[in-house]
Amino acid sequence: MKVVADAPLAALVIATVVVAQTTGAAAAPVVTVVRVPKPWIAPKALVASRMRDTMAEYDKNPGLSFKIYTISQTEARYGGIYLWTDRASAQSWFNPAWFARVRTTRRTR
Repeated sequence: MKVVADAPLAALVIATVVVAQTTGAAAAPVVTVVRVPKPWIAPKALVASRMRDTMAEYDKNPGLSFKIYTISQTEARYGGIYLWTDRASAQSWFNPAWFARVRTTRRTR
């Protein structure tokens, strides 16, 4: 897996979580886009540092081809763009526990 940090792709971050599939095949690659509100008190340098800390966790995910970390320059949001080998891998990662963890640890709604 290739992890790209600090990519200037804020313009591509367009939804809280989007699972898009171009074909009906179950094994087709899937892209997910995540946007999370940045806590007002957290400077971008801290957010970027915490992103780097998560790279090893994503590296262990066998269904993830790559992840690009994003930090918006115009909005107080950060997140990532993920390329999964298939829809099942994406859904396995973005399960109810993931949403609960993000709400708790990132203090989002």
